[in-house]
Amino acid sequence: MTLKHYPHIPLTDWMRNNNVSVVRFAEKINVTPAHVNQILNLKRGMSKELLKKIHTITGIPIESLLYPEENLTENNKNKAA
Repeated sequence: MTLKHYPHIPLTDWMRNNNVSVVRFAEKINVTPAHVNQILNLKRGMSKELLKKIHTITGIPIESLLYPEENLTENNKNKAA
């Protein structure tokens, strides 16, 4: 399973930069690959426990995990500059 561009930019970027597949990441956080895809597509939220686990593994700030669309806006602003 390859990592495409997903709306959850912080997590997608981390996975891409660290060469971690959806399947491997799902194993790391003890969920199914379908669950990870739903998170990446912003179709599923995350429990507090899962947020903490993802934050611990990735180092991504919890705010960025909770509000990825703000990062999308910032990313677009940076590209336009």
